[in-house]
Amino acid sequence: MKEIITFLAGLVTASIGYLVKRKIERKGAHEDLDLTAKMLGINREMKDQNVTADELKELKQTLIGRTEDRGIPTGGEIALLESIQDATRERIITQADLNQTSFQGFEKSDLALRHVLERLEPLLSASDIERLKRAQSAWRRYRDKQIAFAGGLFEGGSMRPLIHNLEAQSLTDTRVRELQRVYDDLLRR
Repeated sequence: MKEIITFLAGLVTASIGYLVKRKIERKGAHEDLDLTAKMLGINREMKDQNVTADELKELKQTLIGRTEDRGIPTGGEIALLESIQDATRERIITQADLNQTSFQGFEKSDLALRHVLERLEPLLSASDIERLKRAQSAWRRYRDKQIAFAGGLFEGGSMRPLIHNLEAQSLTDTRVRELQRVYDDLLRR
């Protein structure tokens, strides 16, 4: 029991330190990938240490509290927190669970992108719509290549779909924010 308490204390301290570091540095989506890898390692260690669901709930509460202090969590953090929530219901976190959760997060982001584009088009002239379509096409090509790069770093591994989905979601969320700013600016004119 002492080993478990020591392990959890170290885990909480490391998590808090990491979140403080992120807040200070404000790094991009690639740190979300590091967090995902660390959480998968933690999951393996927890299984090896026979950590209970109650202890996992305490960890979850600590992580959620720290994430709320930072503001809006990133897509990767949401996916991991949802997976931890599933595990606290006596369900083991698997790579397939993380992959599926991250894919659902990407689907939500892609839906948000379609909605902002639908709202934006009626505010644009025909020539602006054509420029937006060309820009969007170029952006999709960039997104696809960036996703392939990020996922390629884990080629052949079971984490590849997770990394692929988290990168896709992060890039799409950024594009949604960019287009939302354009939409807001057009409404103010």
